[in-house]
Amino acid sequence: MSFNTSKILYQLSRSARWRNASALSEMEFDSHTWAWLNDQQSLTQRLIDVSDGDFSVDLLNQRIGIPLWHEQDCLRQGHHLAATVREVCLNIYNQPIVLARSIIPLALIRQHQNGLTDLGRQPLGQLLFKEGRVRVSRRQFTQTDYDGESVYGRRTPYEYLGSTILVCEFYLPRISEFKFG
Repeated sequence: MSFNTSKILYQLSRSARWRNASALSEMEFDSHTWAWLNDQQSLTQRLIDVSDGDFSVDLLNQRIGIPLWHEQDCLRQGHHLAATVREVCLNIYNQPIVLARSIIPLALIRQHQNGLTDLGRQPLGQLLFKEGRVRVSRRQFTQTDYDGESVYGRRTPYEYLGSTILVCEFYLPRISEFKFG
């Protein structure tokens, strides 16, 4: 798999067919992959733990834009409403492991000047889970192919300070090299 991470993330985001957990069985994922996908804790912290701290975030893009139609539907917001779209690559040992796309409502940013606009290379998960004010709801999953390899993803609406932040995470095949837990 070649790594133009921005291009890959865009293609994965557009092609994903998201399904609710109730429409899945664990048999659709091997137990190792399912453990990563179904974890309720901070993905950032898990990646830091399995890499003994050799973890980094590459900010691919952060801009105000219109979310994809299925992201808008998931957030239950009107179509064509702008939001902050943040795209990052999470790395272990300087190797891409997870590509993530977050949709942050502009109203949340306007109401709470809490660092959401200037995260830079800081993981969003660190901010969300640090304060203990986040609630996971309605998680969805996908499996799609890119460049002949399976890529698994999860999409989670996080309830945070009265708003919903949508985080889509795509686990690249190298995730199988790292023991969960």
